[in-house]
Amino acid sequence: MADTPNVSAPASGSYGEKAALVALKQALPTGAVGTPAPTPTTPPVSQEPIAPPTVSRGRPNTGAAAPPGVPSVLLSPTQQPNVPANTPLAPQTPPPPTAAVQPDQQRLQLLDQLANGANVSETTRAWAQRVIALLLGNG
Repeated sequence: MADTPNVSAPASGSYGEKAALVALKQALPTGAVGTPAPTPTTPPVSQEPIAPPTVSRGRPNTGAAAPPGVPSVLLSPTQQPNVPANTPLAPQTPPPPTAAVQPDQQRLQLLDQLANGANVSETTRAWAQRVIALLLGNG
């Protein structure tokens, strides 16, 4: 009884699948039915072991291309790893003035510090600005 095919079931798949298969076979160009497919050529096999590509892990150190709108300095590692991220940054101090060579330069440098200093009274600031203007011939 096992050798007897079931008459109500098609040989392969349902009726719709068998009809689709017949339609596909008819759509093939003549002579192509039953011809074996060309065997793909395999590349030559090397006996040398292949090393896996090196993959860098983590964020890039510096100078990496950042996404648009993100400064690349944000991708660099921090210089202070123990400081919480929400700590406000300290204000940057201005660079120290360069050493004056001539006495006239030293005087002008002192007057400039008085005219632009943050811890100078308004009277002293106004006086220093007036003296600088007179020295430069603008007063």
